[in-house]
Amino acid sequence: MSTIAFEEVGQVINDWYKVIKQQDVSKAAIMRKEMENMLPSMEKNQNVLLYFNLIDSRYKLMTEDYKKSGELLDKVQAKALEESTENIIQYYFHLFSGMYKFHQKRYINAIIYYKMAEEQLKKIPDEIEKAEFHYQLAIAYYQIEQNIFSITHAKTAYAIFKAHDSYKEKMVKCEMILGANKLDLLLHEQTKKHYEKARSIAKENGFRYTESLALFNFGICFERQKCSASCELF
Repeated sequence: MSTIAFEEVGQVINDWYKVIKQQDVSKAAIMRKEMENMLPSMEKNQNVLLYFNLIDSRYKLMTEDYKKSGELLDKVQAKALEESTENIIQYYFHLFSGMYKFHQKRYINAIIYYKMAEEQLKKIPDEIEKAEFHYQLAIAYYQIEQNIFSITHAKTAYAIFKAHDSYKEKMVKCEMILGANKLDLLLHEQTKKHYEKARSIAKENGFRYTESLALFNFGICFERQKCSASCELF
């Protein structure tokens, strides 16, 4: 069996993480199986293995296997936080730990981890990673009713995702976050504009679940305005 260069494996992990951020669950699952086949033949490199485990923890968050995600983060914590570890690895550890805490509904803890991740992010020239960071913070701040902070981060994430065609579903989700915040602030007309925009982008791109979610939230907005059942939505 031939040996695979660790640089090649590292690039495949990069591609895998990109697919995860694009929310493409089926493709990410296929790529994970490819990774499992590659790793036993890879040149020994502990940093690449650490990188794989971190991205695998993120994959498990996406697939809602939260227990396994937490176990992986515990497993790599000591190595990930060593002073000599690269900034990107420390960033991923803090970001994914924040996401894990978020799914445990420990929102303040999540934000603390995100703030630690932000220190490493300043040294990482990756616009999509910055968008992902702001997107996660927007969700967390929404959950603790810090609407202005949530809106600010959602707008920042949206502007970056908008410049990249392969992140349209993340654009939709940013619109949904903005709509949810505006609804809490009783800004009903602005809320409807965000949900309508989310529905339109989702429909254009075949995101059926997010389209239906936008419609559902649109209905909630009308209900809160005490709109009659005969109101025309579109």
